[in-house]
Amino acid sequence: MAMALNPDKQALAQAEIDRVVGTERLPVIADRKNLPYLSAVIKETMRWYPVLPLSIARLTAEDDTYKGYFIPKGTIITPNVWSIAFEANEKYDPKAFIPERFLDPNDTTPDPATWAFGFGRRICPGKALAENSLMALISGILAAFDILPPAEGVVEQNFELGLVR
Repeated sequence: MAMALNPDKQALAQAEIDRVVGTERLPVIADRKNLPYLSAVIKETMRWYPVLPLSIARLTAEDDTYKGYFIPKGTIITPNVWSIAFEANEKYDPKAFIPERFLDPNDTTPDPATWAFGFGRRICPGKALAENSLMALISGILAAFDILPPAEGVVEQNFELGLVR
């Protein structure tokens, strides 16, 4: 969806892949460090439409206080990653697909790798595998294909909102 709606971003990622990897092979995990724009595209994809907008609910193990609010033991806490992903930003529109935000050293957008796979002790044990899989999948698709919208155009609203995407 992101590439069909943003052919200019797709072209930049493909140009970087061609420049770094060439056209005789597909990118591999070891190429990741030399593909900063592709990494930014992957981060922006994770940020733009989080898989679990409300993460996974947790239960507090003990009484706690947060910013003056008392949270008793046994309280169900639901992390709102949607609000993290779409935090207001003076420089970049949070609703827009802008991978460059992750290349800007002055931008304050939180890296999706810090929240997309869970938090704290309950972080996904497969995080590294998932990140490498995303890199291999997305880089391979971009290296081999041009993603084009259908003739009738893309209707972004078809990408439905929900608890899981």
